[in-house]
Amino acid sequence: MTPDPAPPATPGRYRLTVPEGWWAINLGPTRAEANVAALVDHQWRGVDDAPHLKAEARAALLRQAQDAADAGGLQLFLSVGTLGGIPLSASLLVSAVPLAAPDELTDLAQHGRASGRDVTQVDLPAGAAVRTFWRQPPGDDDPSGLVTTCLDLHLAVPRAPQVLVLQFRTPMEPLAEVLVEVFDAIAGTLRWVQERPVDSEPGQDRDGYDSAAPTTRGWG
Repeated sequence: MTPDPAPPATPGRYRLTVPEGWWAINLGPTRAEANVAALVDHQWRGVDDAPHLKAEARAALLRQAQDAADAGGLQLFLSVGTLGGIPLSASLLVSAVPLAAPDELTDLAQHGRASGRDVTQVDLPAGAAVRTFWRQPPGDDDPSGLVTTCLDLHLAVPRAPQVLVLQFRTPMEPLAEVLVEVFDAIAGTLRWVQERPVDSEPGQDRDGYDSAAPTTRGWG
């Protein structure tokens, strides 16, 4: 008698592909600093007469990475590309949060609509996602005065009490419509991977970038 096949396993990691000009910072305690150092070296390549500015840039990125990690982040992707000499400022924070019950995603969608945000359900190759879009006015303590375009996607991790959250942000209002299309395209590349996570080197290739979920979240 042939035994019943084993049920599918919970994916141990995810894979995302981002465009040329994006850089990944892994937010694990042993990897963020190396990734930030590699990014700063990349941005300041050929500039040897501004060590203090380079150090300030590195410190600012480390603070940003630490804030993202404290918020439950797994990876922080930053756009380091330019268009016509103008930096394309955009970011993606990938996080994992607990999911106590499937109804939580429905409640999230209802709360977003009640707040006046554009909330829809979209079908991605990785599964159904709650997609929330809005524009955030600058706060009183924000000296930039820029409106931030925000796009969040929440996907339940298959066979696990977890939600993967993709949080896209850009302050570039004139290019917001185009960048939202880029954000949606990146979300469409998300895939679940069954294999165990493996270590990667700082500045790993953008295409097919893998990220391990932290074991403290009981995933992988």
